[in-house]
Amino acid sequence: MKISVLFIGLLFFSQLAIGMVKKNYPDTIFDLSGSSFEKEYIVDVDPGQDRFGFSLKGKITKGNLKVDVLDPDGNRRCGFGLKTTDENGKQLDAQAKGVGEDFYDDPIPGKWKIRITSSKAKGYLKMSIKN
Repeated sequence: MKISVLFIGLLFFSQLAIGMVKKNYPDTIFDLSGSSFEKEYIVDVDPGQDRFGFSLKGKITKGNLKVDVLDPDGNRRCGFGLKTTDENGKQLDAQAKGVGEDFYDDPIPGKWKIRITSSKAKGYLKMSIKN
């Protein structure tokens, strides 16, 4: 029994060391209440990781929202911009929707960034990381 537990523990930690155990990033839903902010989220992609992906979905009824996904080299890989008002605050549209989704085989290892910029946006943004 002790040998079985020891073997399972060694197997788990050896897979963790070589990146086979997936990190768990729970889905996140942002309730955008009309405030302005800029937030950046970091997702670590390990060397040798075979797959990485994300899904972003947003809908706003007021303000502007921008979402960018940047790889470790700083290149924009995905994202969208939603706009319901112009630079003077004049309402352009009743609502705006956006979707960004991408998956990579053999992704670039390092720190990927998801940058969210709200300018008085009212609505929601859902972010799912598949790591």
